[in-house]
Amino acid sequence: GDIYWDEDNTLRQPFRLTVSGGISYSAGSFRVYLRGENLSGAEIPVFWFRSVGREFYQLSRPATITLGVDFSIIKQ
Repeated sequence: GDIYWDEDNTLRQPFRLTVSGGISYSAGSFRVYLRGENLSGAEIPVFWFRSVGREFYQLSRPATITLGVDFSIIKQ
């Protein structure tokens, strides 16, 4: 549902979803992966507060793509 940021419920943010996903390939001790977070690039407030008459807030991270390689030296 909606998120209310103040005690009086006057500052409202509608519920929103972000798109994230990933894919990986493993071969022996190696793994290659591709992961994406907030792929739509939506700027969504992640927190908000008021202190000494000033308002502070932070927006979500921008779209992020990660490409990585893992290598395991421990046999399982």
